[in-house]
Amino acid sequence: MDRYERIRPFLRGATLLSLCLFISACAGSRETTDDASDPPPPVEEVGWSTLETFDEAPYVEDPPIIQTEVEHDVPDELMQGQVGRGTQTQVQGFRVQVLSTAVKSEADALYEQARSWWQQVSGGEDSRAVSGAGDLPIYIIYRQPYYRVRIGNFDSRAQAEDAQRYLASRFRGAFVVPDAVSVRR
Repeated sequence: MDRYERIRPFLRGATLLSLCLFISACAGSRETTDDASDPPPPVEEVGWSTLETFDEAPYVEDPPIIQTEVEHDVPDELMQGQVGRGTQTQVQGFRVQVLSTAVKSEADALYEQARSWWQQVSGGEDSRAVSGAGDLPIYIIYRQPYYRVRIGNFDSRAQAEDAQRYLASRFRGAFVVPDAVSVRR
């Protein structure tokens, strides 16, 4: 056994004893006095404004912008008080077909011709019998392989046939076809 091995238990005990003495010295009681002769020093009230050095003048904010536009999903007819005019509904009705082609550019050209033609004649007496309200929608409908140009939204075949007779003067070969249409009821 070497020398270190012999003094090892002694060193361990000495370390433990000194640690206990240190802890007891730190945790010892302190003598307190209840002497009323020494009042505590007065506490001065210091406001934050005396300590604050930040100048807020360059950081003035503009008042918030209040948006008056309200977005909603209420139909325009209801918002404008026009509920009595009926509601837009999808029904099985009729349209007048004026072209069926496999070439999209032909359908686009005829669509533009029909739209400009209707804008020119829509104020006349004959045109009122066709559209009723002055509006005659024009559609390009694609069902493979053909593009079809169709005009109007008619809920009865009689209305569609009246429109077909009027449109035949401008578009040869126009005929009535059944279709899902959007009408006001």
